[in-house]
Amino acid sequence: MLTFNFDPYLQVLPNFIIAFFMGLLLTPILRFIGLKFGFATLPASQSRPDERGNNVKLHKITISRLGEFAMVIPLIILMWRDLNFDSPQIFGITLSIIFIAVIGALDSKYDLSEFVKLFALFFSSVILVFTGTIIDIHSIIDLRQYDILINNPITLEKLSIISAFATILWICIVSTALSYVGGVDGLSEGTSAIAILMLTLIGIRNGDTVTIVIGSLCLGGLCGLIPYNFYPKTIMSEHLIYGLVIAILAIITKGKIATSLLIITIPLIDFIFVFVDRSIRYFKSNQNTISIKAYLHALGTPEKNHLHHKLLQLGLSHPQIAILQYVAYGILGFIALAFSGLHLTMAILGSCAVIVLIYYYIHRRLKENVK
Repeated sequence: MLTFNFDPYLQVLPNFIIAFFMGLLLTPILRFIGLKFGFATLPASQSRPDERGNNVKLHKITISRLGEFAMVIPLIILMWRDLNFDSPQIFGITLSIIFIAVIGALDSKYDLSEFVKLFALFFSSVILVFTGTIIDIHSIIDLRQYDILINNPITLEKLSIISAFATILWICIVSTALSYVGGVDGLSEGTSAIAILMLTLIGIRNGDTVTIVIGSLCLGGLCGLIPYNFYPKTIMSEHLIYGLVIAILAIITKGKIATSLLIITIPLIDFIFVFVDRSIRYFKSNQNTISIKAYLHALGTPEKNHLHHKLLQLGLSHPQIAILQYVAYGILGFIALAFSGLHLTMAILGSCAVIVLIYYYIHRRLKENVK
């Protein structure tokens, strides 16, 4: 007779519950601080469009943008109970999360350029790599004959240049992709919570303490924020931080990169579509004067060409889009938990094909509506 041991899953509840109530209580305070000291974003009616004439803001009131601290503060306060801060990896993870959270707060007040935010992501990725949070690329594909090893002065271990590059690329892409999801109330926070939940469950199954602690605390804080962030939201977040946490959990959950890819397939495909679309339009309009700075600015300038914007144009409401994507993330997450090896690879390819077809269908519907 098969038996299921619930004890490991029940042991994470105290962390989750404490973080949840901390997030629930902190959010109104963060909303007040954001509005009081200008860490906020103006509605479309009071903000200027960009140089292209675009104004992608959908909210109608001034909203505080410090929501991410409802997750970050409980995490930083509580993780010391279960994790060893003498560990370079734990110190690096903590430092990188705090750094991106602070950058997000500064962006909400001073509207930092995309180049600054990309550099901040790169810097936090370097911190993570040198403190031991790194993808072992050779466990995925053997490239040892092409690799260069250097001495890591912090962990005192050999550091693979290819693995370091793959880690930095992974963190930057995932963080950026998740930040693109935040155009609809509650969408980024809710979908990030589902992704973190799935990665935490994988951590519990593998007995990975770092994943369990960080995942349960982040999940609790996020769930405390979501009631204030769901439509109509009264507070919003800097979404880079959620992608960073998901990217970190994917690395430390014993290298479950493929599983994480399936969980976050939707924002990654959205990121690819937007990246390709903006790149093509930039190079078409700037054939004679191409610059890296202008190109990064073109990639980072908000536009209404994300999946949630297209669903809005098709007539869906904010809550409908959020719930629709919650369900989609949940399905992908449970598939990721159920499959491994070749079956997981087939699930990833199949999910990508289905999502691309959905994108194509939505694009055709919008073109028909325009005609």
